[in-house]
Amino acid sequence: FQIAILTGGLALGVILFEIPTGIFADLKSRKLSVFIGFITLGSAIVLIPFVHSFLLTLILWFIAGLGVTFISGADEAWRVDNLKYAKRKDLIQESFIKVQVIAGIGFIIGPLVSIIVVQHYPLKWVWILSGLCVLIGGVMVFFNKEIYTPQKKQGYSSTFSLRKSFIVSLKKSSSAFKLFIRKRP
Repeated sequence: FQIAILTGGLALGVILFEIPTGIFADLKSRKLSVFIGFITLGSAIVLIPFVHSFLLTLILWFIAGLGVTFISGADEAWRVDNLKYAKRKDLIQESFIKVQVIAGIGFIIGPLVSIIVVQHYPLKWVWILSGLCVLIGGVMVFFNKEIYTPQKKQGYSSTFSLRKSFIVSLKKSSSAFKLFIRKRP
């Protein structure tokens, strides 16, 4: 039951912040968005073994969801923008495939490494090592180039307002949920 609640906390963070962080990436910087995401997610993961309260663990999972939303979509848009700038549109599909392959390899190797770590060290080290890997990813992001120049988007104000975008996100989520309830079979 608690694991389900923690998973729900992560999902809630994603639901609430997906639109505002997407707006942030579009208006400010995709690179900065991805960097913030890696640092937020990695920090939350590293802190999990040091928290001994269910409520604080839930808050960390919620923060991890926030970190995921800063990365989600911004990483892909950043990659596509850089490839288009370099006049290498032909590599866009290949880049998506390579990222998926690397992620798949990580999903296979990660648990195997975790098994080895847990055989010799307490479980908390799996969390710490996982979080440190994410943080290292954030540092690597920091040193990459961003070609994207933010432009004024239709419907967005020129000054980013997290509060306004959060309200828009809640309204859209609420109307979608109401439509789902009305149209249920």
